[in-house]
Formats: sequence, structure tokens, C-alpha cells
Amino acid sequence: MQLEVLRVYKIRWVMNMKNIFLKVENKELYQAKTDGYCFSLSDDKWELSRGNTIDIKSTMSLLNDETKDGYIKTMAYMACEYSPSFVKLLNRTFCIFINKTGKEYVDKAGVMRFKVAPDLGVNDLSYIRVLFNKWYSLGYYGISEEVHEIINSWTIPGNKKGEVVKRRDPEQGPLTDNELQGFNEAAMRAYEKNLISLSQLTMSLLVSYTGRRPLQISQMKLEDIISSESEDGEKSYVINIPRIKQGYGFRKEFRSFRVKSEIYNLLCEQANLSVGIISEAIGRDLTKSEIDSTPLFVSEDKIGEYIQAGNISGIFVSDKTHESVSMFTNTVKNIVKIENVISERTGRKLNINSRRFRYTLGTRVAREGYGEIMIGELLDHSTLTYTGIYVQYNADHVRKIDNAVSDEMAKYSGIFQGKIDVKDNHQDPSQNIRDFDGEKTGSCQQNSSCWANVPIPCYTCMHFRPLLNAPHQKIYDQLIAERVRIANITGDDRITEVLDRTIYAVAEVIRQCEKLTMKNQER
Repeated sequence: MQLEVLRVYKIRWVMNMKNIFLKVENKELYQAKTDGYCFSLSDDKWELSRGNTIDIKSTMSLLNDETKDGYIKTMAYMACEYSPSFVKLLNRTFCIFINKTGKEYVDKAGVMRFKVAPDLGVNDLSYIRVLFNKWYSLGYYGISEEVHEIINSWTIPGNKKGEVVKRRDPEQGPLTDNELQGFNEAAMRAYEKNLISLSQLTMSLLVSYTGRRPLQISQMKLEDIISSESEDGEKSYVINIPRIKQGYGFRKEFRSFRVKSEIYNLLCEQANLSVGIISEAIGRDLTKSEIDSTPLFVSEDKIGEYIQAGNISGIFVSDKTHESVSMFTNTVKNIVKIENVISERTGRKLNINSRRFRYTLGTRVAREGYGEIMIGELLDHSTLTYTGIYVQYNADHVRKIDNAVSDEMAKYSGIFQGKIDVKDNHQDPSQNIRDFDGEKTGSCQQNSSCWANVPIPCYTCMHFRPLLNAPHQKIYDQLIAERVRIANITGDDRITEVLDRTIYAVAEVIRQCEKLTMKNQER
């Protein structure tokens, strides 16, 4: 073997080994937990997976020489055996430990000081205990028996999982039906306005619909989109979503999730787009095997790197060619920003993240009467430890609507997406929108045909132009009366609240009309 050739070692660790490093002239590379990623102890940074890089040099600069040796060997073990995101958390927490204690090593005084340090994260004590216990068990210098005994004597308050769900936190907890619908409609509006791409629309609705983490969605390939047809001709659609928190690595285990035809069709459009991107980049049609292995969401920059390196096959096996998690996170936040999605509970822009979609799915399933096993399956939980919080949440939380346009309604700003027409200047009768009594309420600016049951859905449509002097109050009163009637007949809040979003939109139109009328009178 030539000296310049890198040797790759899959390290099999033994608990009592004092020194597992081979004394060879070659540069030693260790296989990280994620396939395709290697690192060396001499590297300044360890790239353990897409989006998970550890600045090991910066951490080592905080330690004395003896502690450095034990720490880097322990972290090498962790990087080979644990998920990249967890290893990154451990390194971050250890840096916090060193900064809080002001020492270049770990000792009794340091761990005692860290235990009572202010501004620690919820899990920092737990992470430090995990790291130090593993460090001690591997036998490397740095963690004394005294330190080991102290950290295991700690009583660490449990992370109160589910608290934001149980208290219905308006900033961090599950979304209401109106907030969820508001986000989904905003995503579709943004796409219709060409403010986001097809890929961004698809990724945002997938995260919203499935409640899965962005990392899971980002790892999907086209072979994960499946359609089937029963003997009686009924079609069904399933997506296989990679699991990530069970320690199996990149696309090693999956859980199926059934989707509606609308989502399936959107996924097919996205699939065709991804195939087209790669096909154009490599200058030929893809084979059936390559199509199946094509990332659902493609990172075009990374594809270019593989082509330049002459490694076409790598495009279809590496996680690097999948879109980054940050794209998913930024997309959902950007949709709220550009479409001004307002929370009905806070009156401010909706605070959005993938975790809230996950909480929302759990609460909606519980509200349908399903038990913990079904909730755990849909949320991809390996245990039922925390699924009970969703069942506890299943209570009446529907906001009652008064038969008036109250100040409280002002919080629903943003549901009405159209513009008020002060004068009726539309000559095309096909654009007219009339109420159930035949009175004109406004006009539609959409050029294509619409099969909506006008005028009720129009109030939440961005193409609707309500007239200033139209009978909006009458429509509002009719909707309130219909809501009461449905409530009396069904006694079901889920069915009753179907009209709520439209009611809020009509109320907003009434408010805006009143403001415009007052301005006109002041002139």
C-alpha cells in the first residue's frame, strides 16, 4: 500500500482499552455513524453528516494536554457510535462546561460549580453526565472516580415534555385549526404569487401534513412515494419516511404514512422536477434505478460537486445531495413572514417551527378519539412514554364566537386576503359575486374558472374584491345563525367550527369597510 493512500478503520471499541490507535505511518480515518463520512483525529473539524460539523480544534484549544487526549478519544468513540446531532450537542455542552468552570480540565470543584451555574439549558446537566460517564467507562484520562460519583449522585429535574401541549401554549404549543389552515393557505398563496418554488411548497406542506421533522423529510427519495390499487379499483397513496431518532443511520429504517391524492400529486410533480434537475446536470436520461434513488428534494450545488469529481453514482447514495434541513426551516418561517400569517391567539405573526406541526398532528388525532398506540404510530414514536399528553389535551378548546364584531375579533387580522373596492367599476358580469339573495357583494379577479360555492369561500380568497357598500353584515349574521344551528344539531365542536375561519374573514371585511367609510366621511 502506498503511503499517500488513506486507511479507513471502522473502530470496534472495547471498554477497557487504554489506547486503540494503531501506530502506522498512514493517516487514520474513522468511519462516522453516518455512511460516507470519515474523520481524523488531526482534523480541525469533523464533518459527521450533512449539517453536523464539530469544530474539534476550538474545543481542544480550551484544554490542557492531558485532558485533550482523553477528550478527543472519547469524542471519536461517540462520533463512530452515536448520531451526529447528538455528538454535536455533547461537544457544545462540554464547551459550555469549560467556559462556566473556567478550567482547562474536569475536577470535583468544576462539576459542583457547573451543577449550580446560571443560564444552563434544560438538558445540559444530562448531556454532561452522559459524556463524562462514557469518558470514564472508556478509561481515558480526564474523569476521576470522584467526579464520576458526583455526577451520578445528581438529581436532575426531568425535562417536562408536553408542558407546552398541556397548557396550550400559544407560542410553542400545538396550532389551532385556524392557525394550521392559515399556514397551509399562505403556502399555496405564496406559490401562486411565485414567491416560493414548487419545492418549497411541497416541503412546507409535507412538514405541515405529516408532522415529521425536516431532517426526515429531507432524506426521502423517489422510491419512497408509493401508489397502489385494490381489487375493487380504490387507489391509496403511501410515503415511506426515514426514521432518524432510533440510531439506525441514514435511511436505514422507515415508517409508512398514508397521504391524500392531493399530496401524492404534488409529490409526483416534485419528483419529476428532481429527476429533471439531475438529468439536465449529467446530460442524459436517468435509469430506473437512478430515478428510484433520486432525492425528493435535491441540493443542486452538491450535485455539481459530484459531477465535477466524476462521481455520478455518488449523487444517488450520499445524503449530501439531499436538500439541507435549513432550507425546510427557513421556508416555513418565510411563508409566515411574506404572507403575514397572524395567530388568532396572540394577534402577532405566527411563531412557527416543525415541532408545532408535530404537536398539532398529535392533538388532532387525539381529538378524533384515537388512543396512545395510534398517536405513537402516527408521530413515529418508539415508545408511548409521551403520547398520553395528547390524550389529556383532548378537551373543549373551541373559542366561542359572540354575535357581534368585537374587539377580540381584531386578532384575526390577515385571514381576509383581498382588497376592498370602494366603487363598482367591474363591467364583466362573469366576475360578479352575489350572495344567496342575489345581491352583489364583490367581484372575483381570478381569470380561471372556480367551482367554489360562492360567496362563502370567497371571503378567504386573495382574488376576492368585496364592495364597500355590499351587505357583508347580513352574510355575517347568516353565518353566525348557521353556526348556532349546526351546534344545536350535532353538538360536535369539530363540525361547528368549520365556518369559523370564514366568519373571521367576513368580520374583518366589515371592519375594513367601516374604517374606509369613516375616512371618506372625514374628507
